[in-house]
Amino acid sequence: MKFHKLALLALFFIANIPIVAQEEPNEPDINNTYITFDTFAAFGYWCPRYTLGYVTPIHRRWMVGLDAGYGNDHIIATYLKNSNLIGNRYRVFELKPRIYFKLKPSGKSQSYVSLEFFYIKHKDHFINSTDQLREKRYVNLNDNQAADRGYGNLSYDEADYLRLKTGFNVNAGFFLNLSDNIGVNIDLGLGYRNRYLTYKNLENPSIFVPQENDRFTEYPLTVDLGNAGAANLTLNIKLFYKFENVSYLYKPKIYQ
Repeated sequence: MKFHKLALLALFFIANIPIVAQEEPNEPDINNTYITFDTFAAFGYWCPRYTLGYVTPIHRRWMVGLDAGYGNDHIIATYLKNSNLIGNRYRVFELKPRIYFKLKPSGKSQSYVSLEFFYIKHKDHFINSTDQLREKRYVNLNDNQAADRGYGNLSYDEADYLRLKTGFNVNAGFFLNLSDNIGVNIDLGLGYRNRYLTYKNLENPSIFVPQENDRFTEYPLTVDLGNAGAANLTLNIKLFYKFENVSYLYKPKIYQ
């Protein structure tokens, strides 16, 4: 008799324990892989290049990506070739690895913060040009007046130009769908950059100090020679094509 009472008591408790049923999908978790094309880099007047990127998930909240860009005076847009910023041996190479943290791991759009590192190598050959210099101490042409005044212009018949830019940015942005597979990726970043710039093989160089009335004349390049560190602000607008891998976030369904 005592056994039957215990059995009935056990059945009573079991009947009131929540039963965990088979998990049911709650909302889609979009783990997209993106192929990107940087529109600013391709069509901007300064240092144009074609940059493709690849972004893929490695975790529910984490993605990694890599952008690689290249440009030269043969493949850039025709209207850019006529710019005074492009010489006859223009070459640029860019590499940017990046890691993303998704602020919202599920949903049809993806917002994120990211950390990127960048390396840009820019080479060119200019003929009969004049460039406005912010720092003359790196160009020793025995022009004490220019060095003392703190500004001046470098004029030359020919010169080889080299610019190396390295640094990092912290970005915030989003992937916005325009159709099922195509969209736009926009982000804004702030970081630090170091730029090394030099002229080599200068032919007939000279530095002159502009007159007061034409002190602010704009020349094709305004440069800091040697190493120069500064804050780096970026705006990226890219088109993307995505490959959608949909998994599901599961929540147990509770029955009383």
